Amino acid sequence: MRMLVLALPFALGCSRGAPDVDCASVGNGVRKFWTEKARTAETPEDRAEAEAMGKRSAERLERHCKADGWSADFIICARAAVQPEEAGCMKYLSREQSGKLMMDPVDQTPQTPGGLNVGG
Repeated sequence: MRMLVLALPFALGCSRGAPDVDCASVGNGVRKFWTEKARTAETPEDRAEAEAMGKRSAERLERHCKADGWSADFIICARAAVQPEEAGCMKYLSREQSGKLMMDPVDQTPQTPGGLNVGG
């Protein structure tokens, strides 16, 4: 009992500085990228497409994060990345989680404003 009492404050103290890692933030990197693309778009059509792509991309990540129970490590990595796959974040997902994400393409169109094909 005495050991438990001593360990409890230590455990609580360690969690205070932990970053907020919830599924609502997993799409931050993607969202930021597409917000910038929309801001610098040359036409209203490109701006609208970039805004829509950002919304779809972030929603896709958030949906899978919640449904598939992604780890805090993946969330932290992905929320800072434009493409979690290329940023090395996939190592934090199980084969099943990764497969579900890859089987859910973010966009049906092959190109986006500026010719960048970013997404799923």
